[in-house]
Amino acid sequence: MNEIFIALIGLLSGLIGAFIGARTANQKNYSQTVSMHRLDWMDNLYDDIGVMLGAIEVLRNANTEEEKNKYNYKYNKARALVLSKLNRKEDKHQIMFMLIVKLDNFKDSYSDKEYFAVKESILESMSQVGKEVWETVKQETKLVGGKTSV
Repeated sequence: MNEIFIALIGLLSGLIGAFIGARTANQKNYSQTVSMHRLDWMDNLYDDIGVMLGAIEVLRNANTEEEKNKYNYKYNKARALVLSKLNRKEDKHQIMFMLIVKLDNFKDSYSDKEYFAVKESILESMSQVGKEVWETVKQETKLVGGKTSV
């Protein structure tokens, strides 16, 4: 009888350990998945901003109507992708949104000083958003007991 009791306690302890282990593993996997998606989102946002800024640069210096149309399309497409990825409820995203709207004014403008100031502000704002995302990823990995290895 005593051996059955000890076996039941061992079985129960094993089940509890397996449950806790599985739950911890699921939390870690979830955290890693979310962190990777955040980093992918950030990479895609960087790429889209690069395309947008490159397209407006060519657009501003385009000589033919065909070239203007081609790069206006590229600019607008990249712009739409960037804006769709921003969360306008967050202050840093709102700032970036307003800067991109301001950048639209320079498609046909020749005010280089203002254009470059807005362009630099967009890059700085993007850097701030990137730092914020990276800090969030580091915190998520620490919460699950993992090391920041992302």
